[in-house]
Amino acid sequence: MGPDNRARLTLAALAVVLAGGGLWAARGASPPVAAQAPSAARARAADARDLVDVLGRLVEIPTDPSHGTAAAAALVAATLRDAGVPDVQVLGPRPDRANVVARVRGSGKRPPLLLLAHLDVVAADRSTWRTDPWKLTREGDYYYGRGVLDDKGMAAILVWTVAGLVRDRVTLDRDVIVAFTADEEEGDDNGVAWLLEHHPDAIRAALCLTEGGGGDIRKGKKIANLVQVAEKVEQSFDLEVRDAGGDSAQPSRENAIVRLARAVERVSRVSFPLRTGDVTRDYFAAIAAREEPALAADLRAVGRGEGGDALARVAAASTWYAAMLHTTCEATSIAGGHGEGAMPTRARATVNCRVLPDGSADGGVAEVERAIVRAVDDPAVSVKRKWRAIAPPPSPRDATLFAAVAASTREVWPDVVVAPSLLPAATDGKYLRGAGIPTYGVTGIFEDVDDVREHGDDERVGAREIDEASRFFSALVRRLAAR
Repeated sequence: MGPDNRARLTLAALAVVLAGGGLWAARGASPPVAAQAPSAARARAADARDLVDVLGRLVEIPTDPSHGTAAAAALVAATLRDAGVPDVQVLGPRPDRANVVARVRGSGKRPPLLLLAHLDVVAADRSTWRTDPWKLTREGDYYYGRGVLDDKGMAAILVWTVAGLVRDRVTLDRDVIVAFTADEEEGDDNGVAWLLEHHPDAIRAALCLTEGGGGDIRKGKKIANLVQVAEKVEQSFDLEVRDAGGDSAQPSRENAIVRLARAVERVSRVSFPLRTGDVTRDYFAAIAAREEPALAADLRAVGRGEGGDALARVAAASTWYAAMLHTTCEATSIAGGHGEGAMPTRARATVNCRVLPDGSADGGVAEVERAIVRAVDDPAVSVKRKWRAIAPPPSPRDATLFAAVAASTREVWPDVVVAPSLLPAATDGKYLRGAGIPTYGVTGIFEDVDDVREHGDDERVGAREIDEASRFFSALVRRLAAR
């Protein structure tokens, strides 16, 4: 993206940020970009530069909860318009929780395809990072920066993919909708939920592709390109102790912080049984051929539904594998006290659980809550759900989608298998599945499953991996949407 384009992008972004009032929506268009470079190699290099340029600009805009998504949404909207995408809207409950929805129209022969990424990220502490989290930094084979994996890398790929459809004048037999949303990580204005409530027609589609899939790397080897069809149910619990307090110079026998800490420690010892379901059995069966021989035998056994020692060894081989096989609960925050010289009157901790779905209406959350209450075993410690969990059924195994993923995978990674997966984390796919839109986590971004850095310090994505993912994803979308 040259200096002239960057200047236009900056001015357009500023105009969108300053727009407001009413529904707070903006529409616009600009002429298509110039034709591709004559050399395929030169074109690929230019594409890679444009992709990294968009990713770098997104990373440079902090979009953690304290900053919101207004500036990032303006950047994305302006970039899409600059690429010639004719129908771009910026929608949201308020400017700092902006969502972008764009549409490239097809013939309408088939219902739309929705592509989804979120613009918000978790917070980052510069003092604990090796690099500046709000600057895309290339070191060796990796790009570092908050959101490069979750989820600004995907957002950049979506911008690049949709711009390519317009640039190449691809004939589509369905509309391609692309959405970039707010508050996926945390917050009260989740973009997907808000759009489903207030603008359902803007994102109504036959299926959706979003984060949550990606590719597995184990011990330096690309194992599988995943199609995520299900995910764990996320439920956080607040544990709280209240006390009359007093002067710390004259302490009572009870201390709210100490009492809470003991309860949290007891909860940390709770373990949930290992078990498989249809999706995890198929996943382990598919990846067995790509693993080391000793582990491969156990993976095949687990794929056949066997438990016992084989299941335990698979769980012990990788925290990624283990996370797919049982419910986990982890303390993620703790707060208490109101003065150094005062006995605390209140202490509160949050325990975040990722519940392996059991097919019940709440996905198994009620049983997990009972386990936590039993572990706390203290009437002075209250246990409350922070929200009502969403537990929709898995997406169906769409044969057309899986065939397209397999064909696109072979183009980029001939030896990699395609596998269905259950995501140990949570995505906005739960809202879409709940609304009847089959949703699949498919990104093509490979990462080391034993060195997962989303939400942590020094988040990074491989330079080769982000380039390969963009080529895979573009090919996939064209297979699913072109005539």
